[in-house]
Amino acid sequence: MEQSMTDYQPKSSGGSYYDSRGPNFNRPGAMLERDARVSQAYLGNAAVRRFTLQDLLDLAQIEAAKDFNVLAGTYTPLDFGQTVASPAFQDGAGRLNSVQWCVNDPALLKRPSR
Repeated sequence: MEQSMTDYQPKSSGGSYYDSRGPNFNRPGAMLERDARVSQAYLGNAAVRRFTLQDLLDLAQIEAAKDFNVLAGTYTPLDFGQTVASPAFQDGAGRLNSVQWCVNDPALLKRPSR
């Protein structure tokens, strides 16, 4: 029996899985970067911040005591690489979505054929 893999996320009343608190994982990365506990690199074509899980957990405990939404908020850009928007797609719950990617060379991105 074959079953397709889906990215199921229940629909909230507002239509977004995260409601108004969209995830912003670059925010703690920028905080760690200010404390010199992170390095920047390219992983293939992706621009990434590298840090230890322990440093992230320590930061999250301290910052969450001050701001419960430490992993939420507006977009925090990376200061290296180039930010591009993904093509529109539907998630597993049928919502139209797009994301931002930070890459070394946008010309190397392979767009899906229609």
